Amino acid sequence: MADALRAAGFPLLASKLSGETIEEARSEAPTNWGPDDARIIFTAYFEGTANVVERRTTQIGLFHELDRGIDVGSDAASAAQAARTARENGRRSKPLRFKMGVDGCGHEHGLAGVVFAFGLRGQCERLAACVRAVRGVLGEPKTQLNIVGLSRGAVAALAVAEMLGATPQMFVGESAELPSLNSQTSSDDGASTPPSSSGSLNILADSPRIPDSDPRPRSESITDAVHYPSPSIHEDEVKADPKSLSRRTLRLHLLLFDPVPGNQVYTTRYLDPLNWSTGNQAMDVSSCCQLKRVLAIYPYEPLPAITFHAPLIPTYPSTASVDEIASLGCHQGALLCAPNRISCRLSYAMLRSFLANECGVKLRGCRPFDESLATRQATLRVLEMLRAAAVDDAAKAGTFDGTYVSRAAHSPKPGAAVVRRATGRYLNAFHRRLATREGASTDVDDGRPLYVLDVIRGDN
Repeated sequence: MADALRAAGFPLLASKLSGETIEEARSEAPTNWGPDDARIIFTAYFEGTANVVERRTTQIGLFHELDRGIDVGSDAASAAQAARTARENGRRSKPLRFKMGVDGCGHEHGLAGVVFAFGLRGQCERLAACVRAVRGVLGEPKTQLNIVGLSRGAVAALAVAEMLGATPQMFVGESAELPSLNSQTSSDDGASTPPSSSGSLNILADSPRIPDSDPRPRSESITDAVHYPSPSIHEDEVKADPKSLSRRTLRLHLLLFDPVPGNQVYTTRYLDPLNWSTGNQAMDVSSCCQLKRVLAIYPYEPLPAITFHAPLIPTYPSTASVDEIASLGCHQGALLCAPNRISCRLSYAMLRSFLANECGVKLRGCRPFDESLATRQATLRVLEMLRAAAVDDAAKAGTFDGTYVSRAAHSPKPGAAVVRRATGRYLNAFHRRLATREGASTDVDDGRPLYVLDVIRGDN
């Protein structure tokens, strides 16, 4: 009887008759909700190898400070306490925002962390424990998990995705407490203010001030906000196994800035058949069905091979929307808190746009950066000038076509690289997106490559 009902298109009724839980039948449905539907937005910031988040060595620390979410600390106990405090203080509007900063593995574990990435796995497990603790206190609601990482921190973000796909029970589990989160009572703390549907990066006038913060509202963001469908939300939550629960209630976004595992390219390709190297362990995250969105940014300027700074271009799930953008600068130097550097200003624009518009993160303003790239039109003019300057530089060096600079990368396929071509219609993919948004695109094929700066995934 139950099989006949399933064949007729009534899986829930069939589940009831066969004694299965309703949730198990529902869990196989695709996850079609977005950040706007999440009740928890949890953002983790992984610094580079030797960096400390609180020192704001790079923009990873800066965005951790600008994030208006509730800091959960560095362990599961403090994370659970932060969630309980938010609940007891009446912060029940949708969504609740939390943040976590993770120092570089070299800072936490010394030379072993610098050379061998020792401790990276432990940092990922610590994040998983904090996410599970927050979800357990708040009743396992829909959770948007964002991870921002630089260098080895970006490799840690990929490791988290691999862990989530392979062992979802590390992130979800039976709820410790089941408070009601249906109240729409607003809180006067910006940490629980939903993101603006217009995509603007407005800063509340009563937000607490931080060094270099700017409370003035932004007139517009660099890119449009992404609008996700709003499916009906089932309130009759029931228990399920960790795998189906994570598929139904957990969504992962990654922001990777120059993921560098610290291995030579020939090591991961030829000398590591057992996949023991850091690069090979993070090479494939296609098993993470919870991964829905990725922005990976790769500065094109190479460092000497002896520095072990080849970037990683991994394999993602086919269901994930992935943008891989080549940009200006050299590794961490393109992400410093230095608004006088054009490479740092463009990195700031791309990171802020992605976090605010596609991850549901509520950010304060930062005047030195915001004033330099205040509007899409101003940013578009800067990008076009940079494209023209890059073409002129290559011409002066006698290169009028082909690849001008190439930075070899780790990838499942040979030939992967971050390249700078001698010419192109756009500086990079970010330039094209803005030009399309402003009606200034030049997509007519005139024989030139599409991008001056580009990411090549390797041979087919």
